[in-house]
Amino acid sequence: MAESKEQWVQRVLGVKFDSKARAANSLLLLPVWQRAKDTVDSQLNSLAAGFRDAAHPLAEAIAEQGLPVLTGRTFVGLTAALFDYDAATVGTRDAAARNVREKLTAFRAELANNRLWAVLERNPLGITVSLRPPIQRSLDEIESALG
Repeated sequence: MAESKEQWVQRVLGVKFDSKARAANSLLLLPVWQRAKDTVDSQLNSLAAGFRDAAHPLAEAIAEQGLPVLTGRTFVGLTAALFDYDAATVGTRDAAARNVREKLTAFRAELANNRLWAVLERNPLGITVSLRPPIQRSLDEIESALG
């Protein structure tokens, strides 16, 4: 039997959900992030295919890891913080929101300072990708939802 998303989150990230905690939040932030991640991963898959055809060493890493190959711990930290926020109770939501804001700041710095984003967007393969804008929009949307 396939593992559910919640089971995966609990196993990999150690975050437990309970239905009462989730019911306390009217807005779930993780789906906002997941949509952007899926968009970027799709574009990275196109790049990986092009790099593979050109026998480029970055292809394997992109194909296997997707977005985390660009962001490492920043990606994992933000994803975990969003899981925590979505699972937060009314009593823990403020602390979870502060943690999400810290991770948003770190991710914005990653977007601004990691030159690999721009290199991939201007790739020599002629594959048109727009990696940073969907991520930036999701970060803005999450920040706006936090108030």
